[in-house]
Amino acid sequence: MKRAKKTAEIISEIISGPGPIVEPLLIERDFGILTGKPLSDIPNYATKTLQTDVVNYFLEVEGAEDFPTLYKRAEELLKKVMSNYQDENVLLVCHGDTGKMIRAAYHKWDWLAGLKTKYFDNSEILFLEDKTDKIE
Repeated sequence: MKRAKKTAEIISEIISGPGPIVEPLLIERDFGILTGKPLSDIPNYATKTLQTDVVNYFLEVEGAEDFPTLYKRAEELLKKVMSNYQDENVLLVCHGDTGKMIRAAYHKWDWLAGLKTKYFDNSEILFLEDKTDKIE
């Protein structure tokens, strides 16, 4: 969260924006017992995983937020943004799992289809406009 907030602060300063708003719905997925552990530990704790183009996602881990719940959070966030910022451009700074669920909810894909989409890396920008993704 510190990295995402710092990124938002830097961007806001560069564009002379109003400053970031910390939005609880954008907080990264709770990793449960995997919190703070290396990626190599995923097989030791995960009962179910999904290997994608770059990431091995854990789907079931003790105490972790599951993707259907994260997807619902993304839907709630989109409703809030679209309601509060009609006809405005909005920049959201978040982590990868949250970003993928936002993209899935935006396109009305299910959470699994969202996970299988192209990975976007740190500092990449994902534009959600006119129902077409563009990654830069």
